[in-house]
Amino acid sequence: MNSITRSLAINTYQFQQAPVGDRDFFESMQHRFGAEALAQHLRDLARILNAEIVKMSRASFEPYGASAAVLIGQLNSGLAHLDKSHVAVHTYLEFSDSSEWQSFRAEIEVSTCGELPILPLVEAIRKLFAGDFFTLDFRTRGVARDSDGRLCLAVDERSVPEFRELDQTSVRGPGGDFSATYVSRHLEASKQSILVGLLGQSR
Repeated sequence: MNSITRSLAINTYQFQQAPVGDRDFFESMQHRFGAEALAQHLRDLARILNAEIVKMSRASFEPYGASAAVLIGQLNSGLAHLDKSHVAVHTYLEFSDSSEWQSFRAEIEVSTCGELPILPLVEAIRKLFAGDFFTLDFRTRGVARDSDGRLCLAVDERSVPEFRELDQTSVRGPGGDFSATYVSRHLEASKQSILVGLLGQSR
């Protein structure tokens, strides 16, 4: 039985400028990423992992926002009941009566154990939500055995993914953990100023 857990958290952000009180952006995002749509996206992500969906749940919130989650297991595994993993997505839409800026955030959480890979999902999630920028946190936990059969802590030495059309603005974390912020190179100046302010608050 494999005791290694790999966890990935991605938050994607998209900003829209609109007249105060205008909710067209939110209606559009709710249509694209409502509960049923999120459920279908999770089925697609499970397919990328070559995983079997054990159970799914979904919910919509008023006036905006949705969540969906799936419990998954390895295909063709006699230990499937010991080898559960999950993928969850939550969406948040923020606005203010005093600001013309609106924001959409999607939070994707993936945790896998056994032999299920996790990094192949990064590119699929990035393309699916196509935000102005996103943050990524990846960690490994557990005890493994080295080539000589000795117990050792799990460390994933793979580097942070690189995307040609995105700028990686920060990376931190030693060993098997890393965090990064990726920014679209095509952001207009108004969104860039918002992003600079947000990144400044996080440091």
